[in-house]
Amino acid sequence: GGCCRDNTNTNSDDMDVTISEDNQQQGGAGGGCCGGSGGGGHSHGHHHAPSPAPAPAPPASNGGGCCGGSSRQSAPSSSSSGGGCCQSEGNNNNNKADDDVAMPDTHVTSTDQVKIIYTVGDKCSNILHALSRLGGSSEAIFRDVVPALVGLVSERSEGLRASTRIHLNVISVLSSVADIIQAWNENSSLMNYACDNTLPKLVEILLSHVNNGAGLSSECLEQVIRASGDIISGADVASQSGMVSRLLASPLGKIAPDSNSNIKQLLPIFTSIISQLKSGALVQPDVLLSMLFPLSLGASDYSLLAAKCFASIINKIPEGDIVDKYADLIVAETTPNKATSSFVGCLVWTTKALLLRGHALAPKLGGILTYLAGSSSNEISSAASSGFDVVLADDLLILTKRSGATIRVLTKQK
Repeated sequence: GGCCRDNTNTNSDDMDVTISEDNQQQGGAGGGCCGGSGGGGHSHGHHHAPSPAPAPAPPASNGGGCCGGSSRQSAPSSSSSGGGCCQSEGNNNNNKADDDVAMPDTHVTSTDQVKIIYTVGDKCSNILHALSRLGGSSEAIFRDVVPALVGLVSERSEGLRASTRIHLNVISVLSSVADIIQAWNENSSLMNYACDNTLPKLVEILLSHVNNGAGLSSECLEQVIRASGDIISGADVASQSGMVSRLLASPLGKIAPDSNSNIKQLLPIFTSIISQLKSGALVQPDVLLSMLFPLSLGASDYSLLAAKCFASIINKIPEGDIVDKYADLIVAETTPNKATSSFVGCLVWTTKALLLRGHALAPKLGGILTYLAGSSSNEISSAASSGFDVVLADDLLILTKRSGATIRVLTKQK
């Protein structure tokens, strides 16, 4: 039984984490999710065609389940391997016969059977693939598997850097977390749990990592962004609001154009969370806008991300002084000396945000965009002209119904 067991005799630099309790195993292996020492499981190693269920004798044969394993026995009886998708080796010195070792190809439902042994090497991806399937099978297992995997990243956070030996394994762990969360994205109870527990822990791990001056690979960042987007979009307003309050109280809530490059690495996490919030979860919108507006105008790789997040807030908050204030600030930046490509990006996305909600200021900003399209600067003219494509195109990520955007019905014009 068990979820994930591999060769327990390995002497490599392993990363071990146990979920719930270990089961004592005797004789042949039962089914379960992921094959390992002495028996069945779900996913690991080389693929083998299914074998028939073993007969009662000889003793200590390995059973079916989702995947088989091979067994070495001290008794002079023959050994057999169960069917399934993978094979793993183990030593079995128990001569007790086990007549009922075959299990159907189903998910494990008892968290007491779940044991993960994270092995450095090419075995990792198969084990984590099995865990992704397992975590998507039961709410109770979700609440065990996801925190355990996140804890594993915390213990070996040096793997968040691209130059480390375990970097690929850490990417795989984060990918498994994102896969499991994606499978439960429509379950508001689990997404609230993840928003209150999993996402804050992931942000804490990344903050601790970059505060130590360590680099963060784009692959790891991508997986965390993927997980955070699904968590936030599936959580309710109360959990979203709690996450915003945590972000604003953290160093992420104080990022400025002159902040060091280490903390700016995490700006994509911040913007991916904020841009997916429902309008009722936008606590302290003026604080968020006052932080994002200068970032969107800055000459950095993150200015467009900040501009999109800024626009998502402008789209969702109620009409009033705050919207008017930032529209006026954008107008004030529209001078030949001040206009930059970053400013044009902010103008484009703010125009789109106001247009989608049917705001009266949208035509005014659209007029500014038209004016900049005739700029003597080729850079500004090109950016403004391309901006019309952005304004009129459908957006699938930021300004969508799922992300809580205010969208009024618009008739496409020729």
